[in-house]
Amino acid sequence: MKIDVRRAACALLVATTALTASCGYMLHPERRGAHSQRLDPFTVTLDCLLLLPGVIPGVVALIVDGVNDTWYFAPEEHVEETGGAGFAIEVGGQLRLRLETLAEDDAEVALRVEAPDGRTLGRTTQTVRADDPPAELTVRIAADVAPTDAVLVLAVNDVEQARWPVRITDVD
Repeated sequence: MKIDVRRAACALLVATTALTASCGYMLHPERRGAHSQRLDPFTVTLDCLLLLPGVIPGVVALIVDGVNDTWYFAPEEHVEETGGAGFAIEVGGQLRLRLETLAEDDAEVALRVEAPDGRTLGRTTQTVRADDPPAELTVRIAADVAPTDAVLVLAVNDVEQARWPVRITDVD
């Protein structure tokens, strides 16, 4: 059985290129250099799966994505939408959020309630140091706010970390 070396080399080159194209560098060019401390598990899984056909494609994908930070969510993607009923806050009431863990560095943590039209209905900001005990943030809704659906936004150092649906209700 005679093997055509040129065809085999060409097939290997095409297969390696196709497999490497599944790494985050090719899938998410907008993430290059956008280190956000939060991994995209899909991209990391694809990189690790490239270890199955051969060590070299997997290692190349892991190195390329690691060096370029493309396996991390970009800051604009770094928002967690949560479904469900969310929270309810009465007009003139408040919502308290306790932060159990933070990054190693000092951080400015902001909690705000946004109306559907983008207006801020309530906001609080606090600088939290890494060695402080758990922080507690309280956001208050003014008494003159009309009942509406809104969004509770948690941001750390001006980067949104999470968003939850909130219902502003009348006082019963």
